[in-house]
Amino acid sequence: MPTKKLTDYLANPVVLVACLTLAWLSSLVLALILEPTTDISWRQFIAGQILDGKTLYRDIIDLNPPLWFWAAIPFVWLGEVFGINVQAVAMALAHLSSLVALWMFAKAIDGLLSKSERGAALLGFLIAILWVAAADVGQREQSALIASLLWLVLALRRDAQLPVSLPLAVSIAAFSAYGFALKHYFVLIPIVVEAALALRLGKKWRPLRPETLGLAALALVYAVVVIRFAPEFLAQIVPMAAVSYDAFNAWTGKPTWYAVLMIIGPAQFLLLPLVLALRLRDKRPIILGLFGLSLLFLLIIVGQMKGFFYHYIALKGVCVMILMLWLGRDEPMSKLDSLLVRLGLFSFFVSMIVSPLQTVIKTGATPISENLRYLIQSEPPSNRIMILSTVPQNSFFVLVREGQGFGARHYSMWMVPGLMVRAQDPKTAKAATAQLARVRRDYLEDIQCFAPNVLISQSEQFEGRKPIQTEGMAFLREDPATNRWMAEHYRLESRLKDFQVWRLVKPIASTAYCHSSRR
Repeated sequence: MPTKKLTDYLANPVVLVACLTLAWLSSLVLALILEPTTDISWRQFIAGQILDGKTLYRDIIDLNPPLWFWAAIPFVWLGEVFGINVQAVAMALAHLSSLVALWMFAKAIDGLLSKSERGAALLGFLIAILWVAAADVGQREQSALIASLLWLVLALRRDAQLPVSLPLAVSIAAFSAYGFALKHYFVLIPIVVEAALALRLGKKWRPLRPETLGLAALALVYAVVVIRFAPEFLAQIVPMAAVSYDAFNAWTGKPTWYAVLMIIGPAQFLLLPLVLALRLRDKRPIILGLFGLSLLFLLIIVGQMKGFFYHYIALKGVCVMILMLWLGRDEPMSKLDSLLVRLGLFSFFVSMIVSPLQTVIKTGATPISENLRYLIQSEPPSNRIMILSTVPQNSFFVLVREGQGFGARHYSMWMVPGLMVRAQDPKTAKAATAQLARVRRDYLEDIQCFAPNVLISQSEQFEGRKPIQTEGMAFLREDPATNRWMAEHYRLESRLKDFQVWRLVKPIASTAYCHSSRR
């Protein structure tokens, strides 16, 4: 009696639905248990501030395009109206939307894969878009992964000359438009996929299709909405990002080849699918397309030159899809190849899901300085605290986690090291100096409006060809007028390793700015 394969079990609709339900429910339960990461918490905070009447990019400032924050407004509003935890609402809606994406994916692969292979593909899709994100459900890379997989399989249907219903084309266009709009890097994906489709179809290629027209129309609408409702993003944030974002990272001062190797290092999980691809010589369009996506996401990771953990979500998700398709493929594999696929999925699950989750459960999604926590907890609950740090988890996140108010418009002083690097370059010194002055002015206004009883300033050392030392209070006091004001209102009280505690000694008079901006 022949041994049954995974596809044999998943061909049974009852078994398939049971596996999909288990994967979906377990992801939902996990997402509800885990605390949100710093970025996710900040996103929800900004959405709440917008609901309170604050103006994005003026009263509350972030580097990211506005769509990510606007999309958070509905679930923050629902949480506030019904008194439900905002993170619980966000995770519930994210998982419901994943079911919509799964339905579109199922429709799109109909005819691309055999009936026996569809089950593995559907299960792989759900695991890739949910489990791989783990504590980062809602991150931009997760949305880009969903958008890219849907856009790819729709292009593969066009390539195979299979029928595409208008509702399916428009639905995928709408879903994908959101994911591609979250970072300008992601726009590369539909462009490359369309170029590949044009090369394969030749004279049969038709650029004006419901999905391309829908994507273009939504992109145009988004551009108009940004210009109308978030003009500060183009006027203020884009110039700051252009000067500061790429100027500083963990590899500043190192040779470019070294930095690239350090970025690619965490993407080593791509090696196994590549080795298997050489052994299996699988030239099916869906496999080639997924490998194309993996290379695009790797290029995007390198282009950002940061190496943040969540940057690898989309690449990991594509690798899971490839391995799941091989696990469920109809064509027989050698025992070695079959073992490699299973080992790949198992090692992936342990190293990319179980291990990070263990870290999150033990230390929290975002580790926080114990010294900083001690300083905050030493203050009476009624005391307002502001933290001057370049580290987001040591600025916004720790205060919110400890139940304190947050009075700054910036996430943290994250941009200061990069701007200091640019200020050393004669070509960018003028623009960088202007941005540093603007950040300093923003923080002074925020201190004057929030009137914190305590300012906690963190000092940090950044290595590189030209090492940089930052210290929040010292940065603010580089300006003579700000220095005089600080000297009049705050006194250095104590130090704890990298942190200085400055105590308010003179009441702060409210300024006209505080009233005009409704802070």
